[in-house]
Amino acid sequence: ANVYIGVNVTGYNLWTGAKLWTVYIDQASLFSGSCTVADHGKVAFSLSRLGNSYGRYVAYDLATGTQAWQSDIMPYPWSSTGFGAYGVASAYGLIFHPGYSGITAINWTNGKIAWTYHKYAAAPFESPYTDENGTEVYSFNSGLRVADGMVFGYNCEHTTTFPRTRGWSTVAVNITTGKEVWNIEMPGNAAFGSNPDIGAIADGYMQLESSLGHYVSLGKGKSATTVTAPDIVMPQGTGIVIKGTVLDLSPAQP
Repeated sequence: ANVYIGVNVTGYNLWTGAKLWTVYIDQASLFSGSCTVADHGKVAFSLSRLGNSYGRYVAYDLATGTQAWQSDIMPYPWSSTGFGAYGVASAYGLIFHPGYSGITAINWTNGKIAWTYHKYAAAPFESPYTDENGTEVYSFNSGLRVADGMVFGYNCEHTTTFPRTRGWSTVAVNITTGKEVWNIEMPGNAAFGSNPDIGAIADGYMQLESSLGHYVSLGKGKSATTVTAPDIVMPQGTGIVIKGTVLDLSPAQP
């Protein structure tokens, strides 16, 4: 295996191919080119090492190559090396990095960590990974999807251990707060933590290929509603009773 120290970053004009600028990031190790993302007039790289410090994102101005910021170091101990999925997401002014400590959101404006979401283990000794306080967490090593003010991801490892870790889930996390909106104990099916196996998200539904061998659609299911009420005019101030039923007609659980 080879270890590379030092990263060359070069910008080219998309229309002419002319070289615009070159920057050499000294004493740095690029974690993966698959984690590179451009947005908001900047391009950001995930570094597993920068000098004597740990993993972080570093952003440069797309037009000039001027360094815009260095992010905070991602959560210790697992994400702080930069290790995680070979993928990244960008939306709502944030970079989303899925790592073994959790999902980290980095502000595009200044590189500050906006929040970190940890999926805590359901019971002690269910996971070998921990947050910065030593509490066990489930790892994220797959790409993410972003829609409707939420980021979606699922727990997995680079090379899944067997028997499979109990408690792994697919989660929806609020973009603004970093808090979990919902989870379902059904992880996805990334082979080596690259592209998400979360499929299309449209019309209120999300497609997911489960590592358990299922292909499912998540969203609001069909339902049938009935309502009955008195059909006579009642005197003002008289109480009435309205009765009804709501029946779940989702194909998965009619």
